[in-house]
Amino acid sequence: MSNMDLALKDMMVIDGAIGAAVVDYNSGMALGMLGSSKAMDLQIAAAGNTEVVRAKMRTMDSLGLNDEIEDILITLSGQYHIIRPMTGRK
Repeated sequence: MSNMDLALKDMMVIDGAIGAAVVDYNSGMALGMLGSSKAMDLQIAAAGNTEVVRAKMRTMDSLGLNDEIEDILITLSGQYHIIRPMTGRK
């Protein structure tokens, strides 16, 4: 099993998780995905949530904030979306 497969499997241990993806920030393309729901297209989620991160980074830059995003939590009526930017190969 690859490191990517192990990382995705670790993400899916969250109780109720229906999908996980590792996404390239520059392209918005998913490098790896794991999911159990046909109702959620993880490719679309990957690209869309990359735009969320980019928008927040632009806002932080405009405000002159010299900081890093730790995570972003989006709360929907029936789901939580957790976005955690990573750098390098951790």
